[in-house]
Amino acid sequence: CDLWSLGAVFFELLSGRPAFHRERGQCDGYTEEVVLRDIEAVDAAAVEGLLGELPGDARPFMGRLLTVDPEARPSAREALNDPYLHEVRDKLMHPNGALPVSEVLARFSNLANASKPMRAFLLARARSPTNLPWDEFCALRATFKLFDAHGGLK
Repeated sequence: CDLWSLGAVFFELLSGRPAFHRERGQCDGYTEEVVLRDIEAVDAAAVEGLLGELPGDARPFMGRLLTVDPEARPSAREALNDPYLHEVRDKLMHPNGALPVSEVLARFSNLANASKPMRAFLLARARSPTNLPWDEFCALRATFKLFDAHGGLK
């Protein structure tokens, strides 16, 4: 699976319909092989036709994903860094209210250096998030989302 497949999925999400689909009865002998042959026969003009159905700001990104020549398609990293995904990527990588990683590491270090009774108290408090003020709870949730986005602490 490469970025072409991702482009086909994005197309369906943006347009509300599959990029490559035939209704049963539209041709005799309808099979998945027929659809796959149709996909293999796609040329640049067919891709341009598909792009015309999409919102204007998505067309350049989708055009890169659905480039017919596999060697000319972007890598996964290049697609992730595409300007079209910039805003969403930034929200995922830097959620509002999340603590900076350096602050989280400092707090973990403080916890590691705390006395056994203090660690027990903090553990009990952590198991009761209702004791946290709402803004601190939201910051904690955003911080864990940040860890999810970055694959944990490194």
